[in-house]
Amino acid sequence: MDLRSREGDGLTLPSSPDRSMGKPREGLRSHTALRGIAAMTVLLGHLPITGLFPRSSTTFYLCQFFSWNVEAVFLFFILSGFILNFVYGGAPIRWRAFFVARFARVYPVYILTLLLALGNIFLSAAIREVPLPVSAGQVLANVLMTQSWPLVYQDSINIPGWSLSVEAFLYLLVFPGLILLRRRHTGLIALLTVPCAAVALWLQHDNGPLLDRLPGAYILEGCSGFLIGFALCQCVPNGVRSRFVDVASMLAVAAAILAFFDVLPKMALALILPSIVAFTIDQGTFLSQALSGRWLVFLGEISYSVYIWHWPIVLGLTHVWGVRSLGASELDPAASLTSKVGYLASSVLLSLVVGALSYFFFEIPVRKRIRTAFQAW
Repeated sequence: MDLRSREGDGLTLPSSPDRSMGKPREGLRSHTALRGIAAMTVLLGHLPITGLFPRSSTTFYLCQFFSWNVEAVFLFFILSGFILNFVYGGAPIRWRAFFVARFARVYPVYILTLLLALGNIFLSAAIREVPLPVSAGQVLANVLMTQSWPLVYQDSINIPGWSLSVEAFLYLLVFPGLILLRRRHTGLIALLTVPCAAVALWLQHDNGPLLDRLPGAYILEGCSGFLIGFALCQCVPNGVRSRFVDVASMLAVAAAILAFFDVLPKMALALILPSIVAFTIDQGTFLSQALSGRWLVFLGEISYSVYIWHWPIVLGLTHVWGVRSLGASELDPAASLTSKVGYLASSVLLSLVVGALSYFFFEIPVRKRIRTAFQAW
């Protein structure tokens, strides 16, 4: 069976391609689940969970499992490259329909959460009677989703927005170029995965410190992951066919877990994660079946909302619980343990609830209205 009868997306959630392009397609359930796991990892990685435990404790060490949030976004890019080629690479593309579908899928929730994040900034500045910490240029770049682009580089106001800016770059410039290249130089795309993997390894070294210091590094990370995913679809569109695939996939998962706990360098995830994506293309493998559980797939379906909503929620709850974060893994030492636990638990729960509500009552209706309006136009 040709798996091109199915559909999904990388950072954003599965959605059917324009009906004028043919029968709507269903996403790969295993890849949907991978998105959900990645989104939850980003959420938990942004919470100072380790701040609850002494650094010498076993629990502190176990919490390091959630420290691969940077690499989780790299997984989003790999999935995005794979699925866009998977869905749109097999037939002529109506580019107007493609861009409308991408806009309707990504932008409405993005701009809503950006406005809420801006409101939080304005309110905090007014309460403290301090100047606004954002510039007009930064706001404009965030509204246009160009904040991570070369020559524009600005901080994201809603932190997860940096990766959406990279996705916009990939949709507008990289994917069309790869489609043209794919028609003429299939082998070259596969060859390009080697230097792309090397770039990804470099960017992911020591949990990606260069991403915070090197303008344009976000785009390089996104392009490398996207191209790896695109080439995976090109080379193994129906999955890895081998009687040893289940053993290989389990070894890849084991290697990933070792990397999460720093037994292997995290930079190894730049090669391990593409392997896991390849091993879960065929929905009949053991790993694909394990990832196809109802709740994991549901988590994947709401993953975009959870991902983009979690940062405003996490920031807002620091004020509600009075546990203002002092750093990436620290909470206010003066806050009570009850407040800290309440803050962490409510951040996870509210992110999931708001993500689900946003998906069903905002994303889907708004997406349909936009696409219907553009079809009529």
